[in-house]
Amino acid sequence: MKFDAYEYTGVILPGAVVVLSTCLLFPELKELLGKDGISLGGLGVFVIASFVVGHVVQALGNIIERVGIGVYKPSGTDALLSPTQSIVAPAQRERLKETLTQRGSGDLDELTPHAWRAVRREMYAEVRAKKATERIDAFNRTYGLQRGIAAGFLLAAATIVIVAFPRWPIALMLFCAAFLALLRMRRFSDHYMAELVVEYLRADSTKSASEKSK
Repeated sequence: MKFDAYEYTGVILPGAVVVLSTCLLFPELKELLGKDGISLGGLGVFVIASFVVGHVVQALGNIIERVGIGVYKPSGTDALLSPTQSIVAPAQRERLKETLTQRGSGDLDELTPHAWRAVRREMYAEVRAKKATERIDAFNRTYGLQRGIAAGFLLAAATIVIVAFPRWPIALMLFCAAFLALLRMRRFSDHYMAELVVEYLRADSTKSASEKSK
């Protein structure tokens, strides 16, 4: 089976957090990886288990993401709707607002979060057509990785509290690690949005210059 970069970083690694913590809590499961250490076959089992569990962990990550948006409004990508945002420079936001208005995408100050999501997809599609999404995709993958890791740490911490409460200090450390991962998740959400705006404006400038030269 061939995995792409996102499946390695965004699915397998968060799943590995849960699988590894479960093996440590239940020593009998270590035999699946090898009695005298991790064998080649055991490593394969570990990767497959991490991949499967990782999808479930990312489902939990989606829930955490939705809850986070509800508690800390607006989300990183939606923050650009506010004139007082700090993701990009005010002049860049003004240029974006003018460009979207000229293209009939609507007034940035009046877009709803739902409409803004559709506009972002259009922006990404145009940047992708210019083959300039490398950094944007990297930020998005890291965002997904941090979301998954946060969910994995939370799930591992909750398991320790339920199954081995005397080890609550470890659970507390995992909860703290999850919180730090959530902070990183929000940070890369901002990076993603800033890079998308910059590349979109650059693509628009190139397009406008090309049209004027004709």
